[in-house]
This record gives sequence, structure tokens and C-alpha cells, in this order.
Amino acid sequence: MKTRNLLLSFFSLGLFCQTTLFAEMSSYDMNKPVGWATTASTPTGGENGTCVTVTNASDLSTYLGKDGKYVIYLKGAIQVNSMIKKVVKDKTILGLPGSSLYNEGQTTSSSGILYFSTGSNNVIMRNVTFKSAGAYDCDGNDNFCIDGTTNIWVDHCDFQDGVDGNFDCKNGSNNIAVTWCRFRYLKAPKAGGSGGAADHRYTNLWGSSDSNDAKDSGKLNTTFMFCWWDQGCRERMPRVRFGKVHIINCLYNSTVANYCCGAGKNSSIFVENTAFIGVNNPYADYSNGSNGYLTFNNCLFKNCNGNTKGTGGAFTPSTYYQLKAIDASLVEGVVSNSSNGAGATLNVVECQGVVNGGGGQTQDDDATLTKTGTGNENQSVNVNTAIADFGYTWNNAPEATVTGLPVGVNATINANNKTITISGTPTEVGTFNFTVSTTGATKNATLLGSIIVTEAGSSTFTEAPTLTKRGSGSSSQTINIGEPIVSFGYSWTNATSIEFTGLPAGLTVTANGTDRMDVSGTPTEAGAFNFTVKTIGGISEVSKSGTIKVNETTNCEEATADRNYIRLASQVVNEEATLLVKANGEINVRIYDAFGRICLSLKEEIYGESALSISTQDLNPGVYFIESNLDGDRLTERMLIFK
Repeated sequence: MKTRNLLLSFFSLGLFCQTTLFAEMSSYDMNKPVGWATTASTPTGGENGTCVTVTNASDLSTYLGKDGKYVIYLKGAIQVNSMIKKVVKDKTILGLPGSSLYNEGQTTSSSGILYFSTGSNNVIMRNVTFKSAGAYDCDGNDNFCIDGTTNIWVDHCDFQDGVDGNFDCKNGSNNIAVTWCRFRYLKAPKAGGSGGAADHRYTNLWGSSDSNDAKDSGKLNTTFMFCWWDQGCRERMPRVRFGKVHIINCLYNSTVANYCCGAGKNSSIFVENTAFIGVNNPYADYSNGSNGYLTFNNCLFKNCNGNTKGTGGAFTPSTYYQLKAIDASLVEGVVSNSSNGAGATLNVVECQGVVNGGGGQTQDDDATLTKTGTGNENQSVNVNTAIADFGYTWNNAPEATVTGLPVGVNATINANNKTITISGTPTEVGTFNFTVSTTGATKNATLLGSIIVTEAGSSTFTEAPTLTKRGSGSSSQTINIGEPIVSFGYSWTNATSIEFTGLPAGLTVTANGTDRMDVSGTPTEAGAFNFTVKTIGGISEVSKSGTIKVNETTNCEEATADRNYIRLASQVVNEEATLLVKANGEINVRIYDAFGRICLSLKEEIYGESALSISTQDLNPGVYFIESNLDGDRLTERMLIFK
């Protein structure tokens, strides 16, 4: 046994000892207490305590029961001959790689490993492997039991072959988080015990008796997150009495399961975004008519038999704390990952804590994409000419994709380094609008770009085009048929030309130099003509819109009798969006992103017809929705910002 006085600081719910104890592992690992363990007093364990390394059960028992704060490291295979029962306070227990607590006893008196007695409080246990002799219904003991224990976080532990159970909870234990733990049975069960069950691979009992209302009512509140009930688990995953239990992003795939989640007396179980793969009875009723509730919310059931509906009516975790879930389709791959999934997968260094970093994503982080490299994401090249290489980096998502590149241009994606490199030589002519997106995040990120490939010898541009309104005439005019419009035009840069569509008959477009075109003439048809002018031949496309309204009559009353309107001139915009409006008072406009967040809100008073320009310069490229209200009518249109 070695001891060392060591100052540990607690920062952002992380213990530090030269190296962060709450290290970043899986990109989805929050590396801190979650859920119910944060609602009263978040456990800090042995913060600012003494570093101790133990190699035998006697020393472990001693330091678990000592007064004061300790960080206890388990080294090697430590044999326990009878259950260690202690009141444990202000302790952090960390298993070094390859360490384990094991007990070969399989009798009532000899079985079991750790028992935290009533009064235990403020405990953290991580990366500990428990190994027992195998399930045997002899009224024996559990691998781990908490009795009247509060404010405890159990993380990245591996529970194997408990005689009575793998990890049980009772007698008013409360404010508990169990994260990234693995429950399994590797040894065949033993029949013939005094309890009568031939197969007692019953892994987690939460509440020991229906008659224990006095101690358990309102208690046993627990969050299980990213846990794995693996092969060999038969029942109780968990079976709950009295407590409010939140099971989020967990994995069930034991092919021998009789049932998974058991709702007992006065229990309330909320199972969220959890994956059930090839199991029997994800839900079982053990309430005996005494108000046991279980709700499945956004769970995945694949090749399952039995009840996948639950009862509904369980508590809502967000009433007590906030905790985001990943999609259930991702759970199996994340939780069963042999490198950083559930179980004792942490890299712990003696008196330094957990030292291996990971992806660093938490469920509250949105994915991000950042452009890298010297090449422009919008560029124009001649066919069979290499593009200027560029790329992207991303964060807070496991993967990324690139779609829409021309033949000959490739995206090299490195998921480990989270980098994308785009390079190559296009072998086809055309405009290729490509999309870069993260995948697998709670909120993914998307960026757009364009590669224009022209025939050999064509002019190319390296900067994005511009388009500017010119002339005294408005781009939104109302006239009577037979009357000329007030002439107007547009100039451009970094493009070969511009193109008009949607103008009424009678108007002509004429060149005014090499970089400007003007519109003039007298319309010969009546109606409202929404026109668009766009650049062509640049590395991207810029467009603007306007309206020419031509009345058939000069009668003012008749001409103004048309219904008020408001609409988006073009659904594809660059630096600004144009709303075509006819109104007699206040209009309200909002722009939302794809996640429903308000990006822009404005009010304008408009009398008559007008083209309202809204700057989109500060908005990232992507899909948005523009909502407007006029005369009690609500209009929502899709808008794509392309830069």
C-alpha cells in the first residue's frame, strides 16, 4: 500500500490532479455526474484528499472507512473473501487498468464484494471491475450494494457474475447516477439454492421490499445513462420499487432475458432513446396493482418479443434536471465500443487520475464545421485543370459527409482527426453545388460550396460575383398598360454576364458597356410580373428580384381593389432577401433556422406596394424559413441562403 498527500481541485465538476480526473473519453461521454446525482449536492468524492493505492482487501476496507477525504486507487487483482461493509463518505475509488475486485465465494456468508452502509454519502467510483463466482440463489450477496447511500456517482464499472445481484440499491438510497457501466454474466448459473431459482442472473434490484414504504418512498431516484445490459442478464435490468428511475441512451442485448425493465410498487420509470436489440419483454409489470409506471420515449426495438409499449404515465425527468439524449439508432455502436464504451475502459494513472482524452463532445454541444486550406470553397476552373485544394474540420460529431462534387474531385475524410480534404481535377463541365455535413450529432452542421467547371480556354474567376442595382427606376414599379417604365439596370463583377427572366412583353434589356445591362420600354401585357436577374459564368450565382405590375385600366378604384399580398421574390438568396409586399399598415416578418430558432425579426409599416429588402449577410449558408403575417394571414416559405 502506498499513500501520498495530494491536492485535488474541483473545476467544472472535474477533479484534477496534474491531469484531469474527469477526462474526455467517447465524444458522447459527459465525464461528470448527471441527472439525479446533480439535483441535491453533486458528488465530489475525495476532492482535495490524500492519494492512496491499495493492493489488498484489508487496506481497501481500512481506507473506505477512514474519516476524511481520500482518492483510493485499486491496483492488481484484489481478492475479497467476504463482503466489505463500510460507511463510506467523501471518497473517490478508481480502478487502475487491469485491476479488479473478485470473490470466489458462493455461499450466504462468503459471497459479495462491496456494501456501502447507511450514512454513506458523497462517493465517486470509476473504472472498477467486479468479478464473483456466478449466480446462485442461496440468499447470498451482491457484487455491490448501496444501503441508505446518498449523492453517489458510479461510472465506467464492469459488474460480472454477481451471486445474488450485480448492483443493488435499497433503504432510502438517493440522488444516484450510474453511467457507462456494463452488467453481464460470463459463468453459467448454479441451481439448487435455498431461494429456489434455478437461474438467478438477476442483475439490479432497486428497492428490496414492497413493505419498505417508510424508507423508500420518494427515494431511490437514479439516472442510468449509457449503460449496457450485456449477455447473460436474465432479469432486473433494473426492477424498481418506489423510485423515479431515468434510463437514457442505454443498451439491452441479452439474448437470455426473461424481461428487462420491471416496474414494481409505486415506481416510475422513464426509458428514453434506449436501444433494445433481440431481447424479450423490454417491460414487465411487477406492481401487483400498486401504481407501477413505465414510459418508453423514442426508443429503438429491433427483433424484440413481448411488451414494447409500457404503461405511460411515468415522471418527466426534465421537471427535475436537463439531460440531452442522442438518437437511439446510435446507442448500440456508442455503448458497445470496446475502446471507450461501457465498462472499465478508462485509462487511469496512479495519483494522476484518468489521463486519456477523447472527442470532447457533450450532449449540449452543437456540431461545428470550419473551412480550412488556401483554396476557395467557391471556385471556377477549366475542365481537366486541378482545383485549389481546401478542406474542413469539424467538432462534436462522430462523422461527416460530402456530396455533390464533380467527377475527378474527391473528399478525403478522416474521422479520427475530424478533417476533410477536397482536391482533384474535374473531368466534367458544369456547376456543382456541393454540401458538407456532420452526421450523428444532436444538432448537425452544414456548409455549402460550388465548383464551376468550364470548357478549356473559358474565362475563370477566383472571387464571388456581385450584382448591384443601377439607374433611377425602381425594381418594383406599378404602371398602366401602354405607359413606359422608369428605366433601371444592374451592374456586375466576377461573372461573364447576367440574365433576366420574368419580364413582361414590351420591355427590352440592352447592354450598357461590358458590365451593365439596363431595362426599358413599354409593357404590352397586363399583370404582376415577378422577375429575376442573376449572374452567370462566375464561381457562384448571385440573384436579385423585382416586380413590374401592369394595370389594364387607369381607374384608380379598380386598380387598387386587388387583395394585399406578401411573398418572397426568390427562395434562393445571397446577401439579401426581397419580400414583395402590398399592404396598408404594419407587417411582421421573422426568419427561423432549420431548428426553429429565431434569427431575425422585424416590423415595417408599408402603404401600397413595395419591395422590402432584408439583409442576410450575418446568416450562415443553409436552409431557413421566412414567416410573415398580413391581414391575419400567416405565410411561411422556405429560403436557401447560398454564399
